[in-house]
Amino acid sequence: MKILGVETQSSVRKKVSVMVPKDVVQDTLSHKVEEFQKSARVPGFRKGKVPESLIKSKFEHDIKYEAELDVIDHTIGSVLEQSKIKAVGSPVIEKVDYTGDGDLTYTVIIENIPEIERVDFKGIELKKLPVPPVTDEQVQEALVKIQKRLGVLMPLEEQRPVRENDLASVKLTELDRNGKPGKVNDDLLWAVNEKLGKHLYDQVTGMLTGEKRTITADPAKNAQFLLELKGIKYIKYPPIDDELAKTSGMYATLDELKSALKKDIEEEIDRINRLMYQDMIVAALLQRHPLELPVSLVKKELEHIATEDQELKRAYGMNNKQEIEDRLKQIETYVRIGLTTRIFFDTVKSQENVVLSDEEVKAEIAHIAQHNNDTPEHITEKLTKDDSMDTVRQHLINEKILDLILKNAQFIEEKVEK
Repeated sequence: MKILGVETQSSVRKKVSVMVPKDVVQDTLSHKVEEFQKSARVPGFRKGKVPESLIKSKFEHDIKYEAELDVIDHTIGSVLEQSKIKAVGSPVIEKVDYTGDGDLTYTVIIENIPEIERVDFKGIELKKLPVPPVTDEQVQEALVKIQKRLGVLMPLEEQRPVRENDLASVKLTELDRNGKPGKVNDDLLWAVNEKLGKHLYDQVTGMLTGEKRTITADPAKNAQFLLELKGIKYIKYPPIDDELAKTSGMYATLDELKSALKKDIEEEIDRINRLMYQDMIVAALLQRHPLELPVSLVKKELEHIATEDQELKRAYGMNNKQEIEDRLKQIETYVRIGLTTRIFFDTVKSQENVVLSDEEVKAEIAHIAQHNNDTPEHITEKLTKDDSMDTVRQHLINEKILDLILKNAQFIEEKVEK
């Protein structure tokens, strides 16, 4: 196999011309003839006993076509290796030229990762983002979230009818057209509010514990059920005190929990700021190094994310074409930013020799463990089992690259108009 030439059609698209010598092609043709001879069914001959000359004449075009595919399939890897193209997606065969007795030539279109010899990241101007202090109100909101998470359902001791905003424990029995009971759904918990629906709300409110009613669940279908109110429940929330701190995690006192929550909020503010800085950096780098992305790479990432996107699934379920189109555009924007960031950061990693030590990985795992009230050993085991350790390492590398760029950036204080 010999590469005849490489034509750069764009920064992410190359056209490679390839020649495969006739002896290699002839060997492939011979093997292909043998394959056809073993499997072909021809009237008047037993399977595997058809003369070679008849096989060649009867299946000439099929043999030639499959042999060409085999030659290309067996040589395309060497083409990528010799051309040193960092291919993405599947190569597309543009043209095949073979007369049947000479060399075979073909041209292939290959999309590649755009090559950046060096990223000029020093001196990037960035708007200085504010770092607001954590307020007591924010800490209190975080405490209330923990309090609600630890709430326990309790039966209401007061004997009264169901009213708005109650939690009703009900037993629902399907009724056929003759009123005969069918499937039973027991221990359902209904929140008696607007989410229940006005139609059901009007039929449930006013019921007493132990009371039974025949209700219509769907007026359009006249679906009827026997509804039994088993009880009214409420959520009992624990007081915000030292006991709450002990229950929610490894904290001895409420003050310790507050300190931890304050630190978490500070880390979240820092995380959001760093993401915003990263976006600003990528935008600035694109000004210095305009970058084209391979179509196949964008498509592959888009399809991967789209299959997991809940908003898109909901839009498809409702057959909302406009919402589907808008969401796909949002995902594509996200994909393009992510791929651009990856290409720039990978280049910086290589040119600046950014490496990660085992100690840094251990420190990150210890941080994750502390945040999840777990042990480093268990977190390590879980990450290894889920094949997520490389994700952690990549995140830490990206953070080091971001720190490097921020260290060399020029921050501009935003002017406040008086």
